[in-house]
Amino acid sequence: MSYRVQLLPSGRTFTAEAHESLLDAGLRSGVNLPYSCAGGSCGECKARVLSGDVDLLSRHEYVISEAEKLRNTILLCSNAPASDVVLEVADTGEAGEIPHQRIRARIASARRIGDYLLLQVRTPRTQTLRFLAGQYVTLSVEGVGSRPAAVGSCPCNGRVIQFQLHRDEDPVAAHLYEHADTGASLNIEGPYGNFTLEESSSAPLVMVAEGTGFAPIKSLVEHFIALEREVPVRLFWIAEPGGHYLENVCRSWRDVLDDFKVFLIDRTPGLEIAAVTEPICSAAPDDADWYLACSTEIEAALRVASSGRLRVYSYETGSREHGSDSSLAQTGLQPDR
Repeated sequence: MSYRVQLLPSGRTFTAEAHESLLDAGLRSGVNLPYSCAGGSCGECKARVLSGDVDLLSRHEYVISEAEKLRNTILLCSNAPASDVVLEVADTGEAGEIPHQRIRARIASARRIGDYLLLQVRTPRTQTLRFLAGQYVTLSVEGVGSRPAAVGSCPCNGRVIQFQLHRDEDPVAAHLYEHADTGASLNIEGPYGNFTLEESSSAPLVMVAEGTGFAPIKSLVEHFIALEREVPVRLFWIAEPGGHYLENVCRSWRDVLDDFKVFLIDRTPGLEIAAVTEPICSAAPDDADWYLACSTEIEAALRVASSGRLRVYSYETGSREHGSDSSLAQTGLQPDR
């Protein structure tokens, strides 16, 4: 059985199943609820029940004071709805509201596809990473150094985080490509950036990724799916031949989004950028919101087409991916079938 959950003061609503924690249901629905451990130890996910009933799913270590109990305070991670519920809790809307975090994590898996590394990192049970889709963190490897890296996964699971690296990007990426052993530790600090989804907009979405700029775009798309929005989405992914390392993921999105098209663009040196950008502009819907994780040259060429309605990824502001090759070629841009 499912129940309606409303959050105040934001007014956000989502559906939670009976015997599903309110925290899990909210995160699954794309709501950025406050939490840290998600296991009843930290108390970060406290909320007040303003109306309706909840059932305790599991006992928790965090002690709710008697005064808080009198105000119907609960932990979202440890309670499930027993009816429609109205909760008082401050869900996060802006990047600046996310707390700065330092986490010592461990490598859960490392999958190499050509020159690319898909790195899965797991945080401790007592400390998940809170972030918004499209943000990035700093990865630090002892004795090697540190580098910024976009999170390539959905905020709905802050314990298992994906990163996408090219072996030649920098010394940290090269080291991890060769030595990313399961169980090895690394440090995460952040999150940073404001390359986040404008949830209040009902405009079509145009998303342009280049190389590993696909990571923040993937995070945005997965968050968009969780929100169950119904607007057209056009994704353009520019990569070297054989560099669409998650092509299967792009295809799977067509099964869950009603109006989604992906254009996989092979990059080869020697031709003008217009060979890529002009077909992108032709295929993009009018009056769209644009999200760009690409080189500055491609950004400049697309800026006019976007009419200024764009967010651009960078490691300074969360809005521009650095180091991309600007020499591109494309023959006959068509949506992937």
